[in-house]
Amino acid sequence: MDARTTSPGDAAARRALLFVGGALVLLPIAVAIVAAVPHGARGAVFELGLLIAAALALGGGVVARHALQEGTGRLATAYAAAILGLMVGITLVLIAISAAIGLFA
Repeated sequence: MDARTTSPGDAAARRALLFVGGALVLLPIAVAIVAAVPHGARGAVFELGLLIAAALALGGGVVARHALQEGTGRLATAYAAAILGLMVGITLVLIAISAAIGLFA
């Protein structure tokens, strides 16, 4: 449990939003790393960065769902994290699949 909250659901809602925010912050970092990597490995590094960000976003969505099930006073935070986490995570997975098809074609 977090020191700023009194219920486990509130802490989970805050943690979920941090996961989703972390996934969004990770995207430009992954692109910067891709720019620094030699040309031959760029595709694999891009895929890895996308999949890590997708896993983080989807994990945030799942944690937000658990926060809603546990009962939280931060309903707006939990709903925002759940919706953003699932939307961003699924979008990143679809982009990774599309990029992988282009990479291996």
